[in-house]
Amino acid sequence: MKSFFEGLPKGYCGICEVCGKWGHTHAHPTLPTTGAWCDEHYQALCSGKHFNVIDIIAPLFIVIMVSIIIYQIIMLF
Repeated sequence: MKSFFEGLPKGYCGICEVCGKWGHTHAHPTLPTTGAWCDEHYQALCSGKHFNVIDIIAPLFIVIMVSIIIYQIIMLF
């Protein structure tokens, strides 16, 4: 049986989780986990061009609450 590491080029740690190219093991920049990514995808991961659900829900919640308050004020008159 062939080992995973037999075909691994020197200097690489694993296979990119996104595209399958040879990559390096890195700590995830925002999560408490480690993974293997090629240089291109790790650079994209660290660039900050990603968002999570809280980034959408918090502003949406604020807009809804302000809208309700404004509506209540308008209905008083």
